[in-house]
Amino acid sequence: MKYFKQTLWKRYPESFNTPPQGMDMVDLVDRLLECYDLEVALQLTKYLLKEMGLTNQVYYLTDLCTQNEVRYELRMNLKKRYSNVYEGSAMQGEKKAFDSVFTDLSLTSKGNFGPNIQHEVRQIEKLNTHRKPEELVAIDDILNTKMIENNYVKCLLTTGIGGMGKSMAVQKFIMDWAEERAHQNVYYLFPLPFRELNRFLGKEISFLDILYYFFPEIKKLKDLTCDEGRVLFIFDGLDEYQEKLEFHRIESWSDETTSTSLHVLVCNLLKGNIIFRSLHWITSRPLRSHVLPPESVNQVMDGRGFNDTQKEDYFRKRFDDPVQADRVIAHLTSCKTLHIMCHIPLFCLVVCGTFQEAFRECGPEAELPKGLTKMYTQLLLVLLHLRTFRVPNQDLEKDFLFKMGKMAFHMLEKGQITISKETWNESGVEKEEAVVNTGLCTEFLVEKFIMYQEKVQCFIHPTMQEYMAALYVYLSYRNLGKNVLEQQMRGKFPRIFKDRSMLDLFKSAVDRTLQSDGTYDLFLRFLLGMSLKTNQELLQPFFTTSEKWTSCIKETTALIRKRILANDHPDRNANLLLSLEELGV
Repeated sequence: MKYFKQTLWKRYPESFNTPPQGMDMVDLVDRLLECYDLEVALQLTKYLLKEMGLTNQVYYLTDLCTQNEVRYELRMNLKKRYSNVYEGSAMQGEKKAFDSVFTDLSLTSKGNFGPNIQHEVRQIEKLNTHRKPEELVAIDDILNTKMIENNYVKCLLTTGIGGMGKSMAVQKFIMDWAEERAHQNVYYLFPLPFRELNRFLGKEISFLDILYYFFPEIKKLKDLTCDEGRVLFIFDGLDEYQEKLEFHRIESWSDETTSTSLHVLVCNLLKGNIIFRSLHWITSRPLRSHVLPPESVNQVMDGRGFNDTQKEDYFRKRFDDPVQADRVIAHLTSCKTLHIMCHIPLFCLVVCGTFQEAFRECGPEAELPKGLTKMYTQLLLVLLHLRTFRVPNQDLEKDFLFKMGKMAFHMLEKGQITISKETWNESGVEKEEAVVNTGLCTEFLVEKFIMYQEKVQCFIHPTMQEYMAALYVYLSYRNLGKNVLEQQMRGKFPRIFKDRSMLDLFKSAVDRTLQSDGTYDLFLRFLLGMSLKTNQELLQPFFTTSEKWTSCIKETTALIRKRILANDHPDRNANLLLSLEELGV
């Protein structure tokens, strides 16, 4: 160093007012950059090092500059890709700056704690997973130095139901890294969503060629080893991978430069065999995540969506007018079921769209819709649309929703929340279709006793079970002429039944609800809501006939009001009044 300073003073005295011997490294570099641009200062330094016979240092400096250049280009690439988000279905929504709409999410350590079972009416016993108390994890703390070193984390798995915000958390992490706001212990970051990786199915390709395809700037690097920080691969959406994961049948593979099938690469990447020192972050819906080899996953986090404060933050960011935002938040707080379900970010998006439509059509003083059915139907349709990314070339079985609804209805009759193996078998529904592809159900682990865990499934929320049960009853009546609430079969006489309305069905549902302890309250509201024209249009794809049904809203309203007058139970009457709101009365 002393000789370098002397040579620098001797060759370039005009760069210094006084000899540089008293300068430390930082001051010396700063002075060079004041006198010359970066490229000239770099070439000058390399020339002097080479003259001093320090060839290895020249090579090291050259590699370090290349790595920094690639890192900079990678940041720019990721900022360009991830700085915006589409507020809607796939690429059809409105494009917005990511940072302007992102709302912080609740992520917890210790793994999957099961679904949110808060309910407006029913008292549902806590689904005890016998796990240690969950701990909140900030996105800034994901895969930081403390997490990696203290917990020996090499592979992190984040699970959560569809629409819970896992991909948004990933995008936040990427943007924070690209903007140098956080995660600077990671030197290179490579997001590889499974939705994008699927394009290489059926082809022979090397892992490096995949990286070159998505990140051509790294072709300048000799390899991905780096002394300056860690290399992180983010594999978002394991549930969207279109091959069945069978780790025990796949050959071991550790060569990133040689071509093989994508499936071999994926399985060995997830097992940590390729680029051994790298970090991995995997996100997935439940069920699919449980096939990962336990020894490959060092820590599990669960996406819990929004807490109450985050729900409020979400809607304040979506409504520019603070008065409208206040009205929306007050309305949601008054509608307990909507407020509970807004723990799911995807449902918040549906609700937001419904309220924005009301303001557009009726102005700032618009009355906000109180009905639940339309929003639950839209959530169902969005989940079915997202299914196409998991099984793009396979039509949904025509009676799948009917089977799901039938299962939901019989479970509701029994007061059953979790889905037993026997129930799955009786329903004829494929667990993979219900949990992974459509996302109507979820799976979590229950620790029965020490060293033994049992996988348990249920609907993503009790109200979704009630909605699906109502859909089954409604479609049974409309498509088959069958009132399953009375077990009366009229499908054999369609002409007699042709011009009938839904009044008989609704009468059966109202009477059954009044005889229950609240089990059928939300079920009734969903069933009545399905008769509205707006919901009929949304449900049209599920109808098997084009017959016109006579509206019976007036008659149903009279029936409900008559039952209210004859009933002495305040709780039952309160739900009947809410049922009138569902009818738009």
